[in-house]
Amino acid sequence: MNPPSLVKRQAKIFYGWWVLLASSVIASMGGGFYMYGFTTLFLPISSELGLTRAATSAVFSIARLEGGIEGPAAGWAIDRFGARKLLVIGLLLLGTGYILMHWMNSFLMFIILYAVVISIGHNTGFIHASYALTSKWFIRNRSKAAGLVSMAFGAGGAVIVPVLGWLIIQCYQVAFITFIVLYFLAAIVFFFARRPKPLAGVTGYTISSP
Repeated sequence: MNPPSLVKRQAKIFYGWWVLLASSVIASMGGGFYMYGFTTLFLPISSELGLTRAATSAVFSIARLEGGIEGPAAGWAIDRFGARKLLVIGLLLLGTGYILMHWMNSFLMFIILYAVVISIGHNTGFIHASYALTSKWFIRNRSKAAGLVSMAFGAGGAVIVPVLGWLIIQCYQVAFITFIVLYFLAAIVFFFARRPKPLAGVTGYTISSP
């Protein structure tokens, strides 16, 4: 017979679903603001820096290439330091990158800030860490959880990009302020969030603790 305290804990919603919800929100932000939202930034950045469309496209292409190169390093860091720490670091890098873009005045700065700082922050926090954090909490429903995070990534693009486009039409800088505020708020929430231990062997969802 399970002790009363254990039964009481089992009656609550499994904490992994809350982790999944948080990871899905993070993924939707990544999809909306970075992966698909870059299309709304294309013309304003090209105009502000006096770049050709080919040059601007090259920076976005480098950012995608960087995502493939840093994957193994990000995986090692997640195993070494934990997914949540890397997620917070990724969010902070993104916020910092968008802050520094306020003073961006050259093609080289555009490459460094977008294709390096912001890209590393996005790929580390919004992709690698969010999937790793979700997978840690599930066994039986792991594929379902990963699928929901992927769906949130695409849904973020469908919902956020039109809003982002409207913000940029109103004021280019307002869009960046929106990025910064949301990224730093998410980082604060994840940094101070409660960290319960998985109920290994009880719910059937989680991996047994070592």
